Amino acid sequence: MSKGQTRQFSEVFKNVVTGRRNAIVGGENNSIIENTISATITGGNSNTISNSRYSSILGGYSNEIAGDYSTTLGGNKNRISSDYSSIIGGKSNLTTGQGSVIVSGVSNSAVGAHALVLGGERNFAGGEFASVLNGYGNNALGKHAMVSTGSLNSAKGDFSFIATGGGGTCGYWRGHFICNLISRNVAEGKYSTILGGYSNNATGTHASIISGSSNTAPGYAAVVVGGGGSGIILPGYEHASLGNSAVGSHSVVVGGMENRSYGNYSAILSGGNNETHGRGSAVCGGGGIILDIGDEQFYNPGNIGYGDFSLVAGGEHNRAGKYYKDENYVFHSTGDNAVAVGGKDNGAYAPRSCAVGGRGNSITYGEMGSTLGGAWNQVSGQLSVIVGGQNNVSAGYATLVSGGMHNWAFDYVSAIFGGLFNVAGVPINGNFPFKLYNIDTDILSDRAGMTTVGGYRNRAFDNISTVVGGTRNVAGHVPQNEDYCVQCSSCFSLAPVTVHDNGPLVSIIPHDCSCLQECYTSNMTTSAATITGGNDNHLASYLQNGLYYPWIAGYGFEYSYLGSGSK
Repeated sequence: MSKGQTRQFSEVFKNVVTGRRNAIVGGENNSIIENTISATITGGNSNTISNSRYSSILGGYSNEIAGDYSTTLGGNKNRISSDYSSIIGGKSNLTTGQGSVIVSGVSNSAVGAHALVLGGERNFAGGEFASVLNGYGNNALGKHAMVSTGSLNSAKGDFSFIATGGGGTCGYWRGHFICNLISRNVAEGKYSTILGGYSNNATGTHASIISGSSNTAPGYAAVVVGGGGSGIILPGYEHASLGNSAVGSHSVVVGGMENRSYGNYSAILSGGNNETHGRGSAVCGGGGIILDIGDEQFYNPGNIGYGDFSLVAGGEHNRAGKYYKDENYVFHSTGDNAVAVGGKDNGAYAPRSCAVGGRGNSITYGEMGSTLGGAWNQVSGQLSVIVGGQNNVSAGYATLVSGGMHNWAFDYVSAIFGGLFNVAGVPINGNFPFKLYNIDTDILSDRAGMTTVGGYRNRAFDNISTVVGGTRNVAGHVPQNEDYCVQCSSCFSLAPVTVHDNGPLVSIIPHDCSCLQECYTSNMTTSAATITGGNDNHLASYLQNGLYYPWIAGYGFEYSYLGSGSK
């Protein structure tokens, strides 16, 4: 032995001390060996300090220290391999990070510098200043990351936090220790947070998930509050989720099931299988369904807010705005500020349009157009409105259809009040019954103020002309060079035409174009013509010597025709 070193051997306690300024007080089979200076073991059994300075073991069984300025207090088979570290009680705990601490628990590890584990089992604090406070199989891997409790949770991002939740089991299989991690929560984004639940993933920076199951928050500062999924993986989604998913930056999903907020600053409040794509868009409740029958998955999407700052409130399978791919497969959203409220299969596709209630109603290109109730109605004109009814069309500028069925309002400020197969205004496009869903502005002429009130197959074609009741009455004339009669002969069929334009399936019943008895395509014009009641009356006029003369079915009669009979 070298000079200055001492060797103490107790036949009674079998403690071994080597090195300078080392001491063992009591205990049995304790050892201070291998270049250790100023170390102390007090009591305990089979404890060891090696290659250490100023360290101490206070009691316990089979504890080991191989770092400087470190301490173990009680416990069983704990090991310190780092400087300035401590283990207090517990069993089979390990510290390798400088300044790390473990307080009780079983098989816990503090690997990161200044990491902390406060109890639990098989917890792992791997990041610098990371902490696991309790639970089972939790991991705090990011810098300053924390897991409070729960099981098999993983806080991977720097400054990430998981409060509780998670799930799963661990065990030995063929000599290997493995864990089922399907139910764990993962906070992967920097500054991300998960407050409970299971199978949640917060991958976005500053993202948060507050309880729920199978939720994901990949967006920057995105938030998911509760809710979850049915366990069916949706095909074809870049960020497929089993539950709710907040993908867009600063997007929010609150409750519900399998909702997805893709738009930045968008929000979904409850409901099921809803989506937001537009910036600042919102869906409040309602939705669709996903069914898993055998090996087949049936996906019925819910409400979708496509346009920027669009809103869908309740209902099922409603749309606010459109969403499409261009030739480069780049996605685009249209229909900004559109609103759909309640009902089913309604589409407010145009900017600042509004669809309220009913079913299958659509507002295509009619900016600021509206539908209120009814079924399978279409608005494609600006400021146009349909109130109730079925299969009505309001295609002009500021036109109105109120109730009835298969009524069509064209041109400027024309109106139809009830009735069946009535037309107010001029359908310029000869093939209009099959183009209205995608039509834009080619349905306007220079006429305005046409009105029909009730009745059946009545037409008001000219300026401020009116038909009130009756059957097959015509006030005005078909504009010159428009082949209205030819197109009439081709559209008697009432078979539905199915249209799917990135929106709901819409069954459009083509208009009943019952042909006029005669076609007026000469230089006739009509203004303020009125027909009240009666059947098969035709009122037009022609221009002669600067004066307008009435024209009824080719005969000159009174300017306004108030009849109850036929002509």
